[in-house]
Formats: sequence, structure tokens, C-alpha cells
Amino acid sequence: MKIRAGFVSNSSASSFLVLLPSDFDFDNIDLSEYQNKMDDNECDEAEVKRAFGVLSTMGELWQPDSPAWFVLSEILNPYVINTEEIHSDGEGKISLVDGKGRQKIQDLMK
Repeated sequence: MKIRAGFVSNSSASSFLVLLPSDFDFDNIDLSEYQNKMDDNECDEAEVKRAFGVLSTMGELWQPDSPAWFVLSEILNPYVINTEEIHSDGEGKISLVDGKGRQKIQDLMK
């Protein structure tokens, strides 16, 4: 197993663990900055917002389920706390740290 910090260009076979700050506000992100990435992945701002909605509701987003996966990976890159390369099916996943995980990390940092 290889551990990396941050997203990588060949992220289709990687799983990313993301810890968003408690004041993170997706609505304040200027998605026009990611227009080239959206064009490359044939998605629009509405799809990116939908994908973030799935991620924030379900706690994870699988690459095959969303063309906006790569756009979100770029947006969320500063908040990646762990990247694990996987070799099973080659499907990437973004996972959010939940409340219990956030507390555990805070406890470990003391």
C-alpha cells in the first residue's frame, strides 16, 4: 500500500479521506475557476453541486457515480488528510471524515 498526501492525476485508483473545516461553505466557491476541469469531464456547475450534495449527505462519492468527481477532487485537494492507492476495481472514492472521526482526530492532536 502507498500513502500519498493530496490528490494525484491518476486518481482513478485512489481513495481520498477529506476533513473539511467546520466553517467550510461550498456555496462560496467560485466554480468558474474550474471551468476547464468541468469541460474535460463533461459536467457543468449543477452537476458539481449535485455531486457535492451527495458527498455531504452520504459521506462518500465514488468516481463512477459522478462525472464531477475529478472537479470535486481538485476543489477539495487542500482538505485531503489521507490518500490510499487501491488496486481492486480501480474505482476512486472521496470520503468525508464524520463527527466521530473529527473528534478522534482532535483528541489525537492534543
